[in-house]
Amino acid sequence: MIRILQINLNGCQAAQDVMIQTAEERRADLVIVSEQYRNIPHRWYSDASSRSAIYTPTAHLRITNAVSIGVQGWTWVEMRGVRFYSCYFSPSATIEEFKRDLVCLEDDVRTSTLPVVVAGDFNSKAPEWGSKKTDRRGILLSEMASHLHLHAANVGSAYTFVRGSTGSVIDVTFAGETIIGRIRKWQVLDSYSHSDHRYIGFELEDRLAGPQITKIKSD
Repeated sequence: MIRILQINLNGCQAAQDVMIQTAEERRADLVIVSEQYRNIPHRWYSDASSRSAIYTPTAHLRITNAVSIGVQGWTWVEMRGVRFYSCYFSPSATIEEFKRDLVCLEDDVRTSTLPVVVAGDFNSKAPEWGSKKTDRRGILLSEMASHLHLHAANVGSAYTFVRGSTGSVIDVTFAGETIIGRIRKWQVLDSYSHSDHRYIGFELEDRLAGPQITKIKSD
């Protein structure tokens, strides 16, 4: 299994420090990050605006390809026969800017010859990923997912963003139709994040992993 964490750090240094520790404790192979505090020199893949990143805590699983840093709003890496996207769509963007950036993301995802996981903070609401209501951005995001045959892996309606007594579900994990069935144990975690977003954790069945061999001792 490939162990994955997903988190928006809200540009907070303490939240990023906690994330590094949490990734180590949970033995994460890959962390999908939004709104990082800063880029890390090693095993860190960021977009041009430093608002989305992918962090590989160890060298256990090798990155085979990664997008150029020239892209803004998302980044991706390829690992173990899967392309993983980390995305951040600002809530302050106009609906036209949001729509434009979604079109660019859709065009980029279409270039992948591998199954894809597209995840991050989209600041969009729709019941497909646990929100109680749908907003205009949620409609557009749902339409993009439909065009690309992506399915939301979110389970339940636990808030991924919490501020005071209110919250929302704006952090989403999408996966292509050929890979959605390989996602296991998707959940919003109770782990402390020092951010107003909560951790998402899930596992992805690794089809490239070698078979498990059980040795039977003879009497």
